[in-house]
Amino acid sequence: MTPTVSDAILSGNRQVTDATPDVAEAELSMGAQSEENRDAWDRFIDDTLVEWGRNISILEDENFEPPSAEIINLACTVALDLRDAGGTPPTRIVPDGDGGISFERVDGTSFVSLDIYSDQSIEFLEFDDCRLVSREIL
Repeated sequence: MTPTVSDAILSGNRQVTDATPDVAEAELSMGAQSEENRDAWDRFIDDTLVEWGRNISILEDENFEPPSAEIINLACTVALDLRDAGGTPPTRIVPDGDGGISFERVDGTSFVSLDIYSDQSIEFLEFDDCRLVSREIL
């Protein structure tokens, strides 16, 4: 049997009518972002929290109460849990001056804070354009 030539001819350049990403591209993109988030958490844990635990005296200052070893350990546990759950890492981790630690994230007009207080209580605060949007005691 010999192939036949059809009278139908396609002309012009091909155009994509519905551009959709390849599933593999989306998975790679999400995987890369997850890995970046995990790496950022690891840097905060290793370079900030662990270093504070090794030498709390670097945080001592007049009228400033540094976090205790127990609070630093709790902050490490919380950070590891958030990292393992795929949470977005904070912009910074800071001592609050009253013996606690705050994980803070700024994104445009959004500000989120996860505060670990010296009594080991934890509070989540979310602000949008300096207005409190959400407050939860965890």
